[in-house]
Amino acid sequence: MAPRESPVFSSAFGLLSGAMKPATALKYLEQSAAAAATAARERLQKAVKDGKIKLLQGGASGSTTRGPGQLSAEGRAGGSVVSIPGKNGSVELLQASAEGSASLRKDGMDLAGRAEANLVHARGSRSFMGFVQTSGSADLLHAGADGALRLRDYGASMTGNAGAAVLQGEGAVGFGGDKVNPYVRVEGGGSVLSAHAKADVLVGDDGKRVGLSGHVGADAQLAEGRVGGEYNIPIPFFPDKSITIRTGLSGSAGGAGGAVGGHAYYDREEGRVHVGGEGEAELLLGAGWDVDISFGNKPKQRSK
Repeated sequence: MAPRESPVFSSAFGLLSGAMKPATALKYLEQSAAAAATAARERLQKAVKDGKIKLLQGGASGSTTRGPGQLSAEGRAGGSVVSIPGKNGSVELLQASAEGSASLRKDGMDLAGRAEANLVHARGSRSFMGFVQTSGSADLLHAGADGALRLRDYGASMTGNAGAAVLQGEGAVGFGGDKVNPYVRVEGGGSVLSAHAKADVLVGDDGKRVGLSGHVGADAQLAEGRVGGEYNIPIPFFPDKSITIRTGLSGSAGGAGGAVGGHAYYDREEGRVHVGGEGEAELLLGAGWDVDISFGNKPKQRSK
């Protein structure tokens, strides 16, 4: 069988068989490498021109609002060095985003902020026959944090989350209903070489939630995984109301940490009552469980 006609193979074959001098083989390889680089550059330029690959994507926005006894400001910025959009998702390289808001009013103040960065960020979603909805995301070298402080005359709340992971991903499949309110939703996720810290404290009325909440946790591990389920139960004769049960199990290996908490409150923005709790313990091997039961208006958008 005759050898395949490729520049590298032909050069190596000719050099070993003595049919080609070293200087000639090296020159031939250099020419081949230059031709390959030119072809790759032309393909990249065509992909960028056709919109299949976008370079140096970014943007920023901000606004301020004044009203009787109230002043609000918000801003956001984000971008990526390389963005590859697709029909059902996208991939971004060197992606980062940040946003923040502040509001001063007669009865208190609100502060909130969020920031994240990823070496690689990929996400996608798809619907099958209008009955099955799937979604997922993956991050390589991820770091992120978010927090909020709400103060009112009759209560206050503080929430915060921070985490980092070498690799993390999550996915979900929903059945029936719609994308926001499927009848059943199964989700799962995991991370490798990760660390997290979180806190959620609510006492009284913070302007958004009314009730009590106390959650705190911190951990670091070599590997972590979680599976969860969501059940949305329609209420007869009340098509705009539902009962939702969310629960999950988690496991980890090679780490230490824990979490504990509980809550019972009414969310004004959602129009829903929430009751639930969580518990997690980890020392080399760990396990955790969480649950949230809510009742009220059907959600108009999904929240994490």
